[in-house]
Amino acid sequence: MAIHRHNNQSTLDAVPDHSSATTGQVIAKQSGGGLAWEDQSGGGGSGDAAKETITQSSHGFAAGDVLRHNGTIYTKAQADSSANAEAVGIVESVDGNDFTIVYAGRITITGASWTAGSVYYLSASSLGALTTTEAGDSQVSKPMLVATSTTSGIVINYRGLISSGGSGSSSDSVNILKVWLFS
Repeated sequence: MAIHRHNNQSTLDAVPDHSSATTGQVIAKQSGGGLAWEDQSGGGGSGDAAKETITQSSHGFAAGDVLRHNGTIYTKAQADSSANAEAVGIVESVDGNDFTIVYAGRITITGASWTAGSVYYLSASSLGALTTTEAGDSQVSKPMLVATSTTSGIVINYRGLISSGGSGSSSDSVNILKVWLFS
């Protein structure tokens, strides 16, 4: 086993004594400088979802809405065309002009009435909605969520396909954001 030798004594001196740490804590930089032990979930998230809180005035979103970004702002997605079906995630919560969007991973929506084990698709008929009915002819089939309970699920955001009808095959695919950034 190789041993790493650290030559910066001032950095080593700044590391807090490990005896003050509890299980699950990590060393974090403090706003006033210096380092301290903090709970792992503080600032880094739980690691079970890629999510972000966005501020956008007068957005009109509600928890459970499926969103896309039109190049300027977030707006509700819909599976009626490839452009409108470029969904990026699902709104988990709303607080005034702020909303939290889950791009991938676990989500909980208080008041949802999902069926555990069911796949939920982006709706072709209702703006921003989820449905268990897969899109029809010339619409985009876009799986977004697998329910794990009546109020929880996993945002999957699979690649959308435009239904060509008849044979049940797909003739065109929707370009979907494939890279998730975890911070």
